[in-house]
Amino acid sequence: MRLAEVIIILITIALYGVVLSRDSKTGARALKQSFDTTLDVFVLLTAGIAVVGVMMVLIPGNIVITYLGKQMGAWGILLGVAIGAVRPGGSYIRLPVVLALLSLGAGVGTVVAILATRSLLYTPQSMAFFGPKIEAVLIPSFLVCGLSAGIVAHILAGILL
Repeated sequence: MRLAEVIIILITIALYGVVLSRDSKTGARALKQSFDTTLDVFVLLTAGIAVVGVMMVLIPGNIVITYLGKQMGAWGILLGVAIGAVRPGGSYIRLPVVLALLSLGAGVGTVVAILATRSLLYTPQSMAFFGPKIEAVLIPSFLVCGLSAGIVAHILAGILL
């Protein structure tokens, strides 16, 4: 276990100790909330890992390499931005799926573009919070962010990997 992980665990134990010593009912509620959240995350993470397993078996690696491989360069990165823009699900699905694509031969620039591009499926929620003017700035910003992050990752992967 890394030092940072030990420190986080110790801080968490200390926080629960303080809460429990001040008010046992609040501490009990906090523990119950933490347990419920752990169960939710466990289910979501398990589902994400299951999706990866299915992808690894059902998607032929040669298709991933052909369309998303590093040899595709800018076209693969543009396709990554498009995938990132329409992908559903939160981190529990997105990260395992991107890991599966990377394992199947997708280029680093492409998977970084997928990760860096915010899904346009979140636009209705974002519009409700920020309004159409801010959303009109956010959408192109995230698309440019995904594209530029993919290009930088592609260049760095060529140098470092």
